[in-house]
Amino acid sequence: AGVTTVAAITAVVDEMTRANIPSFDPSIQRFDQSGFGGRYCRMLLACDPRLLLHDRELVQECKLLVDNHEAVVDGTQATDRALWEAKRIVDAALHPETGTWIPRPFR
Repeated sequence: AGVTTVAAITAVVDEMTRANIPSFDPSIQRFDQSGFGGRYCRMLLACDPRLLLHDRELVQECKLLVDNHEAVVDGTQATDRALWEAKRIVDAALHPETGTWIPRPFR
């Protein structure tokens, strides 16, 4: 029940913040970290249990998308949303310094 609750709340927060997605920049955070609300949204989306369901192939595709974001960016909100979601998947599955796969039990 706890996992389902967190996944549902995460989906609601993601939907509620959809209209305020900034232009994609991998060097910054999606949410403003100067206030509690931004930090809360960031941590809640990072703890989304659905992130454990992504396989290596999808994570690698997302990594390529984030790494080559200059070629993809067209300034539309849909593209920015896809890039932020790809970054979220990569940040959850790959070690930030080495880029190696983090096994699911340790995420």
